[in-house]
Parts: sequence; C-alpha cells; structure tokens
Amino acid sequence: MWSLHFSRRLFGSAALRCEPARTSSSSLRPSAIESKRTNAPLKSCATSQPSSTSSLDTRIRGAKSLQKLFSLCASTAQPPASALSDPRLSAVGRLYALRIIDSSGVLRQPLGDATLACVEFAESATWHLLDQIERYAVTGAVSVPRSKHLVGLLWHSMKIASSLAGSLRGSDPIHVENKGVTAIKSLTHSPPSDALSSRMLSRWSLVRRCLAVVQLVVDGIVAGLARPNGKDVQQLLMLAAEPIFTHIQTNMPHKDEERVEPDEIHQAMEEARCAALRSIEVLAEQCAHLMTDSELVSVFVSCCSKDVSPRLISFLNQSMRDRAARGFINLALQDCVTLFNISKTYKVPSEVMSILLSQLATVPLCDDETSSSPKANRLQHEHSNRPLLVGCDSDALEVWHSSVRKATFADVGRLCRSLYHQECGVELLRNIDSALTNTLGSAAFVSRLSAESRQDTGGVNTDLFSLSSIIHLFAKNNFWESQAVEKVLQVLPQVPLGNSSKDELVVLGDLCWGMLTLRVDVRRIGFLLDHVIPQLKELPIKNTVKLMGGLYNSLGRDAKRTPDEPDTVFSLDRVPMDDLLAYTLNDEDFSATGGSDIHSPSVSSESSGDGRRDKVIRRMKVLRSLFMDRLEEVTDSQNLSNFMFYAAATIKDINEGDYNALCLKWLANSRNPDFMVKVEALSQLLWALQKNRIYHHATLMRIREIVSCLASDNKVVQLCAKFEVCSMGQLALMSHTLMSFNLVTQDLTDALLTRLEALLDGHRADYPSARGRSEVGDWDVKLTSVIWSIVLSDFTLLNFASLDRLIRLIGRINWRRFVKACRHQDLRKVLQIYTSLEVELPKLSAYMPLWPLHNLIPHQVISAAIRDTISARNSVPVSASQDRVRRSLSSFGVRFKGEYAIYRGITVDFAICRNQDSDEFSPDLVIEMDGPCHYNVICGEYSLPHLKIGAMRLLPTGKTLYRNRIIRKLGYTVESISWIDAHRRAIHVAVGNILNRHEITITRK
Repeated sequence: MWSLHFSRRLFGSAALRCEPARTSSSSLRPSAIESKRTNAPLKSCATSQPSSTSSLDTRIRGAKSLQKLFSLCASTAQPPASALSDPRLSAVGRLYALRIIDSSGVLRQPLGDATLACVEFAESATWHLLDQIERYAVTGAVSVPRSKHLVGLLWHSMKIASSLAGSLRGSDPIHVENKGVTAIKSLTHSPPSDALSSRMLSRWSLVRRCLAVVQLVVDGIVAGLARPNGKDVQQLLMLAAEPIFTHIQTNMPHKDEERVEPDEIHQAMEEARCAALRSIEVLAEQCAHLMTDSELVSVFVSCCSKDVSPRLISFLNQSMRDRAARGFINLALQDCVTLFNISKTYKVPSEVMSILLSQLATVPLCDDETSSSPKANRLQHEHSNRPLLVGCDSDALEVWHSSVRKATFADVGRLCRSLYHQECGVELLRNIDSALTNTLGSAAFVSRLSAESRQDTGGVNTDLFSLSSIIHLFAKNNFWESQAVEKVLQVLPQVPLGNSSKDELVVLGDLCWGMLTLRVDVRRIGFLLDHVIPQLKELPIKNTVKLMGGLYNSLGRDAKRTPDEPDTVFSLDRVPMDDLLAYTLNDEDFSATGGSDIHSPSVSSESSGDGRRDKVIRRMKVLRSLFMDRLEEVTDSQNLSNFMFYAAATIKDINEGDYNALCLKWLANSRNPDFMVKVEALSQLLWALQKNRIYHHATLMRIREIVSCLASDNKVVQLCAKFEVCSMGQLALMSHTLMSFNLVTQDLTDALLTRLEALLDGHRADYPSARGRSEVGDWDVKLTSVIWSIVLSDFTLLNFASLDRLIRLIGRINWRRFVKACRHQDLRKVLQIYTSLEVELPKLSAYMPLWPLHNLIPHQVISAAIRDTISARNSVPVSASQDRVRRSLSSFGVRFKGEYAIYRGITVDFAICRNQDSDEFSPDLVIEMDGPCHYNVICGEYSLPHLKIGAMRLLPTGKTLYRNRIIRKLGYTVESISWIDAHRRAIHVAVGNILNRHEITITRK
C-alpha cells in the first residue's frame, strides 16, 4: 500500500515521501473513524474559483469529520487525498481540511490503535496540504492567502507534528503486534520492508516535513511574505510551546546494518526541530512589537508553563521590561491574575510586577457593583483626582481604568488569590480594602452572601470564597489598618452554616485564619470556629494545623504594644524570630530555681484570668487532640513542624509520650525518598523541642545529618545550601536552638559564616524592610545572636580559617546601632562573647587574630554589659534551694561566698576557699545550684551517659556546658547540684559529698 523512496541521506533535500495507493471508498467506514466537531468554525471567505472547485471548497468547510472529508475528496479525485492539491482549492478550504485531520485524533493514536485506512488517508492528505503550504512561500506574495489563514495552516501543521511525535512515543513492537498490524516480535532484526518499521519511518519523515514547512513559511513572514498583525504573531509564537519543541523521541529500533541508524534519525529530527524553533525566535525578535501587552503576556505565560526555549523566554522577558519602562502596561485584570499566578513558579521581571501592582492601586476595583452608594461615589472622585501614571497615554489609561472598574467581586477574589505569594504595597491593599468595604455595604451583596451555596459552584458560595480570599491576602501582608474587617464581622452571622460542603469548610477555615491573624478577638468569631472545628476530621489534616496557626497568631498580638515597637511578620511560611522566641529562653537564666516547670499540667489547666486567651487555649487543645488522633495520616514534614511549634508555644501540658510520638513520626517521614525539608520547618521543630527542653536523640541526630549534608537513601539533603536565602532572624533562631542542644557542628558553622558574610556584603533581603519599618538596629542584634551561638558552642574547636572568619565578622558589627536596639539579653550575649574571646583565645596561640581584642567590641559596650548583668543578677531573689545550700555550707564551717563575681560580670552561686586562715579570699571550688532551665529532658531511647534521677533522664543544655567550660578555664573546679537532687534527699548530704570529694576541711557539723 505504501512505497518508500530513500534519498542518499535520510531527510535530505528530497524528503522521504509516502505516496498512497488507490484506496476504495468502501474501505473507509464511519465506525472506524473518530468523528469530532471543530471547536470554532472559521468564517467563510468569498472566492472566484470555478464552480466545481468552489463547490468542493464549500463542502469541505461544512465537513465535520474525517469520514466526511474522505467522502468529499474521493468523489472528486483518486487517490482521494490528491483533491487537496488542486490549485483551485482556496486556502480556507485547505485550512478546514487540515483542521479536520488534526481534530480527528487519528494521528495522535499509537500505531495500530486506529483503522489503517483512516491513518493512510490522514497522512497522505497531510502530505498534500504541506506541499500546498510550501508552495505559498515559494511562489511569492501574489498567491499568499490572508495572514490569518496562513497562520492557521501553520498552527494545525504543528499540532499534527506534535500528535505524530506523541503517537510514536506510544508505539512499541509488542503493542502493535497485539493490534494485528504485524506478526514480528522484534524490529531490530526485521527486514527493511517490514510494515511497522516503514510506517514508523514515514511518520518521522512527516513530522520533519511539518517542521520544515513551518520553518520555511515563518522565515518568509519575517522576510515580508505576509503582513501579520499582533494576533497572528501571538499565535505563531505560541507554536514554541508545542510538545514537539518540549520533548521528542525517535523511539526507533537499535542499529542494524541494513537499515537507517536511529542516531541519524534523531540527529535529523533535532536539526529540523532546532531550525524551526530558531525561526520562531527570529520572528519574536522582529515582530514582537506588533503584539499588544496582553498578547505578549499570553505568549510569555504559555512558554514559561511549557518550559520551552530559554532564549525565547529571555527575549519575552526583555520585551516586557521595555514596555514596563513606559510606565504603563495595558493588561486586563484577568491577564494580570494569570501573570501573577505564573510568577509563583517562574521569574517575572520585577519591573513588570511593580508597574502592574502600582496600576492596580490607582483605580477603584469592582466600582460598577457599588457605584450607587454615596461613599463609593466619593471614593471614585478621589481616585479620579489621582495623577496619571508617568509616561502613560491618557486614552489608553482611561480605557484600562474603565475595564478594571467593571471587575466583579469574584474577579477581585481571584486577584487576591494570585497575590498570596507577593508582597503587596499599602496603597494596593487600601484599594482592595475600599472595594471590600463598599461591597459589604451593598444590600445585593449581603443577600447573595446569605444565600445557600449552589451545587454548580462545588457547594461554595462564590462571594464567601472571594471574601475569604481578600481577608487571607490582608493577613498574609499584615494589613492591620483594614477598615473592612469590622464590617465583615457584622455580616458573618448572616452566612448560612448548615450542611457545609468540604470545600466550603476549607473556605470558612481560611477565613477564620485570616481574621485571627488580623487581631480579631477569638470570641467574636466563636460561632464560626464552633461550626468548623468539629468537622475538621473530614478535611485534610493541614487545615487543622492552619487553624492552629491562626489561633497562635491571635495570641502573638499584644494589644498593649507601644507604637514605636516594630511589627514582626507572622505567616504560615515564616516562624517568629529570635527577638520573640529565643530571647524569652534567656530570661530563665535569672529565674528562681526552686521548682520545676518542665511538665506542669496544672499551670495550663487553670484559668489565666484572660478570657480571650482562655478561649484560644481551649480550642487549641481540641485541635491538638484532632491532630494526634490522625497522626498516622501526616506525611508532610512542614505540617508536622508547624503543629509542634504552635502547640509548644501555647499549650504547656504536652507530655513526653506525645513528644515521642511526634518525633518518631517526623523521623519516619524524613526517611521517605521524596522527603523535602525547609529551614523554617527545622527551626520550628527545634524550637518546639527547646521550648519544653525535650531532647529526642534520634530526631536531633537526624537533623544533624541533614545539616551536615550527609547522604540518606541515595539522596543528599543539603540544608547548608538553603541558608543562601535565610533572613538574619531565621539564622538567629536556628543557631540558638542548635546551640541549646549542643549541635553546632563545623559544617553548620561554615554555612552560617558564609551566609553572614553575604548579608554583610550587601545581600540583605530582609534589611531594611520594604514596609519602611525601622529594623536596622534589630538586624545587628540578630547578627550578634548568631555569633553568640557559635562562640558558646566551643569555638576553639574550629579550624583556623573558620575562626579567622568568625573574628572578622565580630569586627563588622555596627555597635552604635546595636546599643540603640539592644535589651538586657543582648548585652549579656555580648559579655559572654567577649569573655570567651578574652579567656579562651589566648590559649590558642596559633589562632590569634590579626587585631587586638579591644578593637572588636568597644569598651563602652563591655562596660554597659557588665553593669546590666550585675544589676539583673542582684534583682533576682534567691531561690529556696540556694538558701538551703547556703545554710548547709555555713553548718559545715567552710569559708565561702554566695553570688560571687569571679570574672567580668560572671557570678557564681557559691565560691569556696580552701584556706581558712588567709586574709585574702582565694576560692578554687564553685558550686552551682542548677534549676530546670539548665537541663534538657531526654525523651525516647538514649544510651549515652546522662544524669538519671528517678524516672527522669537529664542532659545539660548548651549554655550550661558553656558556663562550666568557661569557669574551668578561669581556673576553678565546678560542681553542680540539680534541683531534683535537692528535693529528693537532704541538701546537706549532697553538699557534704562534694566537700569530701574535693577534700575541703569541715570544721563543724
């Protein structure tokens, strides 16, 4: 049926041709052909062709299936496909024929899936049509059809090429054998005349023919063959997103002496593909200016989503930058939403994003829905008095303003959802807030909001969905000044809370999260929470965690915060930083140590006297129970880390069993091949453990593996590389928690130093804030905190290069800004850094820095730190345990002093002097009374040495290890008495054992 003609080289100047044999019309049956209607029939175009051909032309336009097209061609010429080569047939007729072939889908199916006669006619017809398209480019402009018809022919030619390539990817010998096309079992050893092999070769030749014709015509258009408009250029550039350019495989047999080698086929196809793509790139360079802004953006979005030619995407990027330089981009709101959505995964020029966000802030949104209200008219007048954007054409700007004003409330909701990942300016948020305020004042809107959800919208009220999206955007951007929130609270009771669908429950949960994050009192939306929380068991577990985050955020807002205190960014994507969390742990250094607060169920069960907080805690406990009941469902490490963070930050009665179950689940998830980890997730996990001083050995060792970039399950999880995008606050929190567990390794230290150097060299993504908040001094405070964590983790173990980098970083701290922003905890950190350098560094002569120590930290800063530390220590009352130790030492008649300063601001609980007769008090033994904050509680399995008191197993914290280390290096022997040991037996027994062990003379008992 098919005869193959090979030239000297496959796919040479004379393409591999497939000439169809005569086929009777009876062999093509309607049942064997997939009949599909065209989506959008092209308009008729008058012609002056002879009546017979005009009749065929008209009938082809009316054909709706491949079967009908075959019948029409068979009644005109033999073989049937040759009718499409009649020079009198118009371009529109050929366009309809090509479209029918494309839409029929027979060329998209793998070999053997469609009736052979159908495939033969479709392929043969495509060959004839490609010949005619090529003739348009060869014969010159006289015979060239209208540009839109020419573009349509190229469009469907490329669609057919992609279909053919896709069909060959699905063709394998066994599959085709089962379909009855051939009886061979292997193509590798088949003769050259084998039917399947020949048909595969012919299909690849047809693919290349399509590419060659497209290249030829596109080159002709660039040379002036046709005069395309912007829409034509847009359609041609869209061809670059076709699958033929994104992935192509020859799928041919292995090499054989008697057949064409697959490498040669692959090379020829790659050459054709690259040539056609290059022609499209040249077309973009020469004709992109013909496209409107909307057409340009649509091409950019299509190319990005299909990940096509980087060169083409780069050019489109630059084209959008050039248009942004005019100061105005004419995009419909829907196109803006599309571009914002694609920017979540692909980089959109920042100039374009900035211009679009600025434009959207200058015109009232959905103004047509609310223009009848007096307030809306006033706001519209205010917007109309705003100056035009610089460089804008006033007419174009007015048309754009008009289109944005016509946006519906649902359009505004879609806009907000597309901006979740984008930091929005205050002006844009105020504009959206005004639109929401006006809409909430509309009786029609309130009526729609109170209506039952329709089934055709998935059981979700579209206005409720849009309302939730807007509030969500406000919460993401910490837009506390929203005027609409109060009105939202007024209309929420009118929302029907009957049998909500799952989708509507998700929307209501998101709305609760947004309102809570915007400082709304939990009691004002209690009815909504009471409706959502009991039904969370029907939703994905991430919704439970998110609602916990909203409740946590509502507690994180201190209503008594003074105006000059900076706002801190809260969101589910970022954790509160060192200034809110890690510093609170330092306060425990001066707390009374008479009791235990590691596990205090009674503390959290009692009412705090704050009704708002009590309501939050009650609901948090319910959500915690829901989460723990479904713990086995959790597969996302981020959700697990978020839960532990929120629970540990608000609920105090989490027991060791819960911690152990959570850690074991996290460990199991971390061993999965698709395990992904973020710095935020590890920071939250570590802080949740540190908050209640839980030491889970297996989890912490796994985190150390991740931090150290060790291979796990044939995959390297490299956290250090992720520090490249960490803010200074994230570094401070991460390093603080790791130091508390004594896990700051050499690898982690190097990664921290690298990121600190990058930030100091000017790559400060979080400094200063885009919102203009004064966080400059706070930035230096956090820098000091990271350095403090490294120093306390025994920096003397670092190699020379790392130590030298650390010393140089200390010298780059801006102490003037630090002093203005620091608090007591920060000054204490500075004193500990300086003490370590002064005491420990001289013992490492090979590691001495190139400058004196007094140049690193100014004298006035050290003096202020010493004064503040002594003052803070003197203001803390002596605990009952310390008083018992003091009385025991007095009863033993030893010479001692309590709260004794042994070095710059370093004060010990008790210093004991051996020499009873000397006038000078020269102690050499130090006794420390260690309360709960000095220990981590071991949870889970642990076999290394530790302190065991009853059922409780303890390990000293990183700060406690530092204290003991620095005291020893100052020449003292240090002994510790734990608070539990002091309570389980008489304190004088423990003190007596210490004195006997160190041979201290006891004069009386």
